[in-house]
Amino acid sequence: MSRWPRCTRVGAGFTLALSAFVALAAAPSNQTPQTQTPQTQTPPPPRPSWKPGETCVSGGCHADLRGQNHHGPIALRVCEPCHESVDGTHEFRARFEEPELCRSCHEGFFSFDRPVHAPNTASGASVKCTQCHDPHGGTGTKSLLRAKVEDGLCFGCHERGDLLGGKKIHGDSLFGGNCLICHDPHSSEHPKLLHRSEFALCSTCHPEMARPEDPEFRWHQAALESCAGCHDPHSSDLPKHLKATLPELCLGCHEEQVRELGAAHVHAALQDQSGEPTQCLSCHDPHASRHEHLLEVPQLDSCLGCHDQPIEVAGRAAIPSVKTQIETRKHLHGPLAEGNCVTCHQPHASEHPRLLKGEFPAEFYAPFSEERYALCFQCHEDVVALATETPDTTRFRDGTRNLHALHVRSDEKGRSCRACHEAHASNLPFLLRETVLFGEWEMPIGFEPLPGGGACTPGCHAHLEYHRDAK
Repeated sequence: MSRWPRCTRVGAGFTLALSAFVALAAAPSNQTPQTQTPQTQTPPPPRPSWKPGETCVSGGCHADLRGQNHHGPIALRVCEPCHESVDGTHEFRARFEEPELCRSCHEGFFSFDRPVHAPNTASGASVKCTQCHDPHGGTGTKSLLRAKVEDGLCFGCHERGDLLGGKKIHGDSLFGGNCLICHDPHSSEHPKLLHRSEFALCSTCHPEMARPEDPEFRWHQAALESCAGCHDPHSSDLPKHLKATLPELCLGCHEEQVRELGAAHVHAALQDQSGEPTQCLSCHDPHASRHEHLLEVPQLDSCLGCHDQPIEVAGRAAIPSVKTQIETRKHLHGPLAEGNCVTCHQPHASEHPRLLKGEFPAEFYAPFSEERYALCFQCHEDVVALATETPDTTRFRDGTRNLHALHVRSDEKGRSCRACHEAHASNLPFLLRETVLFGEWEMPIGFEPLPGGGACTPGCHAHLEYHRDAK
């Protein structure tokens, strides 16, 4: 306050000079007065009304800084922590440049060994602490913010349309646009200035995503790495705030399935009504599962979710209800008994009918080649069909004569496996059929087990028997 006494001394000197000037003017003079051109002078601005004991904010100078919320020094009527006089004049400047000035008191808000919000960067930055905060206060907002976060403070720098341009705003009704629910405004050890790691942060509101301790729980690697890989954390036009529609979103990572879906036959469970493959989530959980391949339920239960009734296929025979076969028949094909449909079928798409994993003749009669029976030879030894004589490779033999080879190996009328065997289940041993569709005729197979062999009375030949101990 030393400047005010100096102002008082200047005023006393001015009073003495003015008295002397008046005395001289009143004395008589013998000199001829000279004509002077009058000069227009700008009057000095009025001085603030000041009284002893007042400070910068209590007097008439900066009284407008007294608002609802005060910066600490303002509340104490002290300006010197931030400002200093220029050469002892009434002109003031900040003691340091931002953000060093602010960090001289608020050092706990910054750590430059981790990501820092751009306004808090080192001296010379184009934006500073005062970009967001009023250094004096009085706006009535928390933390001396220039505006409420909910009212768009952040959009002074961040383009609103880029973040909230979608139809669905993340947590809009819950958070009211409060960016600070997820982000630290100053610095953070996590990317994007998040309060926690991305997974931990999302789990605070989505506890169903919390990582269980069960070691059998399998996690989608993409979900562990980044929720924002699939979901837009701010807004989206799509359900669940997805960044893209299905299957494009999934196929962005699952390149193998991109190639699969170009096959001739695509699993209907993947397709929408237009035939486009969109329904990855018909079978898979996008986050985590106790089952292989992130299936919602065990594999067999997943398949039977659709195959619990006959399924019509355009231009072909209907697919029978596999669930009914399982529940009503005594003998199950080995993979089906193990609940493993994908031993024989591709789950997404295939170049082969019925989504089979390998070549298998769909016809009743089929010329034989090993390649045409690649599916069956994944599990069954090819010698079953190749060896014309065998003492033990198959039970379907008359002595050592291999009756499998006799039926299958023909260049013209080789009987395919399906001519005699069911693919999924049967009431007869060896998955033998009771009937087989031959043209439009349900032709009987007529198998009868015998001690050490069996007999057949089908529609294609007379009654014949085989005996494994025959000579």
